[in-house]
Amino acid sequence: QRDARDLPEAEKATLNSVLDNNAVLAKIYAMRQELVALWERSTATSEQLVKELQDWCARAEASGIRALAEFSLKLRSYALPQAA
Repeated sequence: QRDARDLPEAEKATLNSVLDNNAVLAKIYAMRQELVALWERSTATSEQLVKELQDWCARAEASGIRALAEFSLKLRSYALPQAA
């Protein structure tokens, strides 16, 4: 759960090797990084953050990766306004 920037060099190399050899895991890791960046965007308006989160969720659900889709649905239920 640590940021890769904080990993020792040997662990960074291992992480990169694993991600290079597993496309699904690489996609999940990349989307996690995007979500972290979204949360850290302090200059964005609430409307911008909601739009970016909706876009992220749509891409997660369309990824074909069950874990991402399930997480997205759970995230939507907590964080996004419900459609009327």
